[in-house]
Amino acid sequence: MDGEKVIHGFVAAHFSMVNHFLLHSEYELNKDYADLYLEPFVAQYPDLRYGYVLELKYLKRREPLDEALLAATLGEAAQQVRGYLADSSLQRRYPSVRHIGLAVVFHGWEMVAYEAVGTEAEAED
Repeated sequence: MDGEKVIHGFVAAHFSMVNHFLLHSEYELNKDYADLYLEPFVAQYPDLRYGYVLELKYLKRREPLDEALLAATLGEAAQQVRGYLADSSLQRRYPSVRHIGLAVVFHGWEMVAYEAVGTEAEAED
């Protein structure tokens, strides 16, 4: 396994310990695949009001951390998350749940940047 898959597995393993969500890896949203989707487990927790969509990006540890590359990578991840959140099935399946996107960049095993991303509709409010 290469570095990116190790990070993906590590993050998924940690989130799998949270019983408020059903964890999905490579979940199809808006004709693309989100790295991780934390589906709200409303059958068990009916008052749960949040779900999370994560896009993880990986920069190799042996390469120097360049601020321009970091900003571009984080921007790319955030744009992908906005696309996932635009999938109408999320709102249709969970009308009372707010889905939050998280764009996360790792440099090797170290998390170096993240951004919480809302939907375009939330940005207009």
